[in-house]
Amino acid sequence: MKKFFCILAVMVAGGLFCNSFGFAKDISRSLSFRVLSDVPYDENLKPEEYPENTEPFTYFDTFNKGFKTVFVEKQGLSFKDSDIKEVILKNNNFGETTIDFTFTEEGAKLLKSFTEKNLGKETAMDVNGTIIVVAIIHDVISGGGLMLSSSETNAIYHVAKAFGLKNDYELSENTTTIKKENQFTKIEKPDFSNPTDVITNFFWSIYNDEERFYDYITPETEFPDWVYERIIKNFEEFKESLITKYEDCTITIDTSTPIKRSIMNTLKKEKASVKVNCVIKINNYDYVCEIYLSAGKDGKLFIYEIK
Repeated sequence: MKKFFCILAVMVAGGLFCNSFGFAKDISRSLSFRVLSDVPYDENLKPEEYPENTEPFTYFDTFNKGFKTVFVEKQGLSFKDSDIKEVILKNNNFGETTIDFTFTEEGAKLLKSFTEKNLGKETAMDVNGTIIVVAIIHDVISGGGLMLSSSETNAIYHVAKAFGLKNDYELSENTTTIKKENQFTKIEKPDFSNPTDVITNFFWSIYNDEERFYDYITPETEFPDWVYERIIKNFEEFKESLITKYEDCTITIDTSTPIKRSIMNTLKKEKASVKVNCVIKINNYDYVCEIYLSAGKDGKLFIYEIK
């Protein structure tokens, strides 16, 4: 079982055998990489006390951690439009979504030089002035390409949006807002065959009913004890983060998402899962995630993963 909210950013020079979802040939976006300082951010520091040639930058880290402020280099690696050939959103044979950047000869030289100089350092990828991904440079990138791979939907969504790439995470016109301005509607008798009912009551229970919260999570009988305990722990961490960090947020779910059967479910001949796109609006920031539901032995739908 994957962890709910973890970012894996992989920078490689090679390619993958993938199916392309869409691409943007004409790029007019700001793309840069800046090294993070080893000095932790302290809001009590005065500007003259900042590490040399750095500035503070606030970005959305992970759902459980929320927003984080760090010191980054004022000057890093910045690409001009002419340095980038193509940006493509792909889905590989393992069902993982990736974004591939292909650089010109000059862009490839810049990337190779930057990664050689900063091996082992933590680096922030900045798109249009917003830090999208933070990752450690493990290898020199010399092949003229850069792949971003993430197990967190949110990171892929924001990169795709910045570059105008067609993606599966945009909400359709058929949406349901299940929490707005601290006013929340509960479904008295949820239809456990209806994803919207299940998800609506799941979020309602987070804010209003501790015991009901567990009614909408995959039942204990579906998994070995140790697996179920891990699932429950992840959901409880999600609940705690939502209550403590994002209480004033607006939650919107896509009610038109069809039932999709994953590769693994097909191989195991299990029941189809339901994927629902969800946006949690935090101030002016959209946190995008996928909520997966599966039918229990009694045919009822339960949430089994959020990522």
